[in-house]
Amino acid sequence: MDKIRFGVVGTNFITDWVIAGARQDARFELVAVCSRQQETADAFAAKHQIPHTFTSLEEMAKSPLIDAVYIASPNFKHAEQSILCMSHGKHVLCEKPLASNAKEAKAMIEASERYGVTLMEAMKPTLTPNFLAVRDNLKRVGQVRRYFSCYCQYSSRYDKFKEGIVLNTFKPEYSNGAMMDIGVYTLYPMVVLFLAVTLWIGGFDVVYGAQDEEFDRAHGLHSMAVALGAAKALRLAKLTHVITICIFFYLGQLLSLGYMYYVGVGIASGVLCYQHRVIDTQGFAAFTRRYYMRNGIVSVAIFICTLISVLW
Repeated sequence: MDKIRFGVVGTNFITDWVIAGARQDARFELVAVCSRQQETADAFAAKHQIPHTFTSLEEMAKSPLIDAVYIASPNFKHAEQSILCMSHGKHVLCEKPLASNAKEAKAMIEASERYGVTLMEAMKPTLTPNFLAVRDNLKRVGQVRRYFSCYCQYSSRYDKFKEGIVLNTFKPEYSNGAMMDIGVYTLYPMVVLFLAVTLWIGGFDVVYGAQDEEFDRAHGLHSMAVALGAAKALRLAKLTHVITICIFFYLGQLLSLGYMYYVGVGIASGVLCYQHRVIDTQGFAAFTRRYYMRNGIVSVAIFICTLISVLW
């Protein structure tokens, strides 16, 4: 049986858990650990019977001893270390969150494609059998009107935070915080289960937010319009809506829906094209009550056409 020889970066309890789970698969072989301090690497190697240790990630990435790397370093190091490993032909399983921001994530994906290696985020909840059962049977529960997800706990470091002592866990410069920690577990299922709706709404949120670029800049607010500029933000909104329509067509094929469903999607596509064209030619002055009303009409049209398709 062919084995995948892994090296690990990071020696905390998360790595302990991953190793314990990975060793249940006979194809997994743990051959190296990298830590900044030799003593730490030696102790971790002895604990898990790892034959090789490194204190330089670049040396480990260059090593012919390993095929893939599991990265469990601080969040702000994920992109840099993943790209380094991929540049030396190593597959990467990176702990969540994959990156600090979209720019880093894009660079990581591009590196994966450039060097012909696999990049994956170590985020398992949406891959478990019970979640897949929910996804595959979601159509049987009828129209889903609300998504609510809550996952929280009292941080062991919060008392220090209240005393004014800001530990690394709460430092944004390390890409830390509640959302980057366990809050992300509430977003993943929403994206996987309701991606089309998320993109649909997100596209319009970008459009609406682009109107406030000057206000956001004046008040030091972080927004898509400030980060990209209004023109690029609007192009991003178009892209999200194109992806949304593609997903709608795919869902029609997946669920074997009738032609009326595609009529509804066609209406939605036409209205979306019109709305974006109006913005391009007339600017934000074209935002009227009728513009918002059309969004409601599109939603109703898709619902009615889908209902007719299902009943007939």
